[in-house]
Amino acid sequence: MQVAPYRHLERLRLGRVGKSWPPAGASARADENIRIFTSQNVTAMYEVILISDTTEGGIRRTSFQTCAAVCSEQIDIETEGDTVRKVQYTKGCHGNTQGLARLCEGRTKEELIALLEGIDCKGRGTSCPDQLARALRML
Repeated sequence: MQVAPYRHLERLRLGRVGKSWPPAGASARADENIRIFTSQNVTAMYEVILISDTTEGGIRRTSFQTCAAVCSEQIDIETEGDTVRKVQYTKGCHGNTQGLARLCEGRTKEELIALLEGIDCKGRGTSCPDQLARALRML
């Protein structure tokens, strides 16, 4: 069982309120409990959450809440069949998310997942592009 290094979690703002992880002064027992918790939940804490999903005229519009490890807070995706028509990020690095959104237009979900999955931002274990790939996997 692989345990994620703490450096991936130190910047994680639990609940977006700026608390650091692991807590300062954690004992050896608490440290072991954190390792067990981390290894079991590291994937889950990087997942996106579906907020809305509607289809009208063959266009599917979905919105996802991103995890607390990234700067963006929401991703809105429009798809037609397997083709991505539009991507829009809420918050995040404005120029980068706009560029990423434009590069996604007209590509298939599978192509984008292959390109974006696993991209890491500053040792956080995920990134805005990785969050998009996770959202596309859910479609």
